[in-house]
Amino acid sequence: MNYSIKIIDLKKCKSTDDVFDCFAEALNFNTCKDKSSDELKKHISKLNNQLYTNVIIYNYGNTQHLGDNYFDTFLLYLFEFNKANFDKIRIDTDYISKSLISKKMTIGKLFFDKPGQYGYRGDIGLWDDLEKYFLSEELPENESVLPCIISNAILTLTGNSVFNQKTFAVDKYNNGGMSGGSISNEFWTRKAIPLIMARMMVIKQEKNVSNNWTKKILCKIKSHFQ
Repeated sequence: MNYSIKIIDLKKCKSTDDVFDCFAEALNFNTCKDKSSDELKKHISKLNNQLYTNVIIYNYGNTQHLGDNYFDTFLLYLFEFNKANFDKIRIDTDYISKSLISKKMTIGKLFFDKPGQYGYRGDIGLWDDLEKYFLSEELPENESVLPCIISNAILTLTGNSVFNQKTFAVDKYNNGGMSGGSISNEFWTRKAIPLIMARMMVIKQEKNVSNNWTKKILCKIKSHFQ
């Protein structure tokens, strides 16, 4: 499966208008005077997967102080949107611990922060297994190869492919419950793998910003002593 992922970072949003403008700029829809939550939902409902397969939102917690439950109602809308539009673009929220953005990154560290919601109960065990499996595995040069790397690892760990089967069961992940041991194809192919890709994209961006900042400081110090 080919992925095209867009990241929306709400870190600098200081108003609900800023939130709307962030989405408008990222997803190429026209801004307007009415920048309400309902207007944002209206634009989102018209999206398809021609531009992106996945949109991942970061720092959504920064919007909680904006009042009127602006983003809380939008999160509920996203849940219904993803549920009703399986063949369309998927929109999720995600979180990355600041401690992860370090010099010595591995694929395993991309699994450190758990997703807010899994597919089936067996996905929890598989997620933890993948974190251990990739603990010392260096990040690839490009996130586009991660789907292949992760799917091969799942095949090694479970004997099954998430891209070829809708649902399968793994005994070692069965800790009880109706979906105990079950692995969700939809969760891994539509949500989990894109989340891991987006995390690598964010970390690369943060490192580039940090490296550029360091270079500027070093240049200033060097010029000062010349």
